[in-house]
Amino acid sequence: ICVFGRPYWRCYFPNTQAVIYVVDSSDTDRLVTAKDEFHAILEEEELKGAVVLVFANKQVNSRPLNWTV
Repeated sequence: ICVFGRPYWRCYFPNTQAVIYVVDSSDTDRLVTAKDEFHAILEEEELKGAVVLVFANKQVNSRPLNWTV
């Protein structure tokens, strides 16, 4: 798996207790990619049991997004 297009991110997964996933909610062109990458992260064995916080950045726009994971 190549998380975020950065294959070396997996080096940081062992012993991880929490994941903070920040999404630029104003970049609608990349939301599908962000969702797919997030789902890939959740499948990583080394991250099983980690607490997850998803932070949708830039929600001050006039049309904030609603999220379904």
